[in-house]
Order: sequence, then C-alpha cells, then structure tokens
Amino acid sequence: MTDLHPDGEPAAPPPSRYTATPAPVLRPRQHTPPEGQGDRSYRPPVYRPGSVTTACAITWGLLALYGYYLVRFAIGDLAIANASFGGNPGSHLPGEVSAAFRGFAFEAAVLLAWAVVAFVLSLFTYAGRPRARLALAISGGVSVPFQLGAFWFFLVPLVGGLATIAVIVALFTGDANEWYRSIGRDAQSRPR
Repeated sequence: MTDLHPDGEPAAPPPSRYTATPAPVLRPRQHTPPEGQGDRSYRPPVYRPGSVTTACAITWGLLALYGYYLVRFAIGDLAIANASFGGNPGSHLPGEVSAAFRGFAFEAAVLLAWAVVAFVLSLFTYAGRPRARLALAISGGVSVPFQLGAFWFFLVPLVGGLATIAVIVALFTGDANEWYRSIGRDAQSRPR
C-alpha cells in the first residue's frame, strides 16, 4: 500500500543518497552597460579562443623547458670546472675555459632576457592585446632559425622550434583574428 499525500496523490519517495539530484542551472550573468553610456557602447563579453590559450600555454611550457635546461647546463658546467680545477675558488682558469664560461654567461643572459620578454608578451597576448600578439609572433619568428640551427647539438631546440612555429600559427588561425579584431573595435569605440 502506498502512502498518499493529503491531496490524494502518491507521496514522493524518501530521498536516498543514491538518488541523482538535478544539477543547478547556470545562467550567464546579465551584463548591463555602465550608467550614462546607453546601449551604443554595450557589447556582450567575448571569450578568448582556444587557439590563443593554446599558443600561450605552449609558450609558457617552452619557457619552463628552456629554463630547466639553462639551469641544468649551468650547474653541469660549474661541476666540471670544480672537478677539473680542484674546486679552489682562488685558482685561475685557463684562457680557453675562462672564455667559454664568459660566452656561456653571455648566452645565458641573452636567453634569460628573451625569456622574460616572451613571458610578458605572452601574458599580454593572453589578456587580448593585439600588439603583444604581433610582438610575440615576431619574437618567435626571429628565434626559430636559432632554435633549428642548434638542433645539431641536441634535440630540445628542434622541439622548441617546431612548437614555436605552432604558436605562431595558432596566434593567427581559428577565431583568434576575429577576437583580436573585436577587441580593437571595442577599444576604438570607448569614450575618452
């Protein structure tokens, strides 16, 4: 016999921990134009395309990979120098080794500066700055020949060069062009 609700309808079964509860309905937030600007300045929010997110994520991954190898080679070179010359900080290195260390230090400084610039440009690209996207693409385009040229020494620059080409392609394909164009239109239509 079933329990009846006072209105004569069958009562709902008691809740069980295995009963699926409906998921809450998520509605997009209603965006209203700022006070006094009317509807002419209102544009619905535009979401970042996946190709831009992918390009920035690849850039950050490459920077982490190159940072790891830069630290690894620096530690390895210092260990070799300590083993070769007795680890005495007062000992003078031969001219060729000293020049090699200065060359490595210069190369490391240039790579570190380039990495910092690429990181900042990728952050601005991720935020939707069209000029940062162009600067990141130019920076990547300039670095590709160096990366592919260093392929003869070890495999990481080949992977980096191919990934950089993928970043450049991703920044200018898919919905990325339209997204950056819409951001440019929004910036031009804002009252000053």
